[in-house]
Amino acid sequence: MMDIHQRVSILKQHEIECYRICFYLLQSEKMARETAKDALIKLFKQEMFFASEMGARTELLRKQSIKSALEAKVSMSGGD
Repeated sequence: MMDIHQRVSILKQHEIECYRICFYLLQSEKMARETAKDALIKLFKQEMFFASEMGARTELLRKQSIKSALEAKVSMSGGD
């Protein structure tokens, strides 16, 4: 298992891509920041993300970013 510093270092490498995906889907800087933060926190807790190779990590990041952005969009529109 990786320590906290290693996990943070890996997540920092993916931070911009996560934000980019969230912003593309939400078209709001504020919402994209909040949603990217949420996605990265969720990935931080996933051991599989850190155990994966780079290609698989990128795919997990993409999926979590989209999921978090869509959840935020539903919450913004008042749906549940």
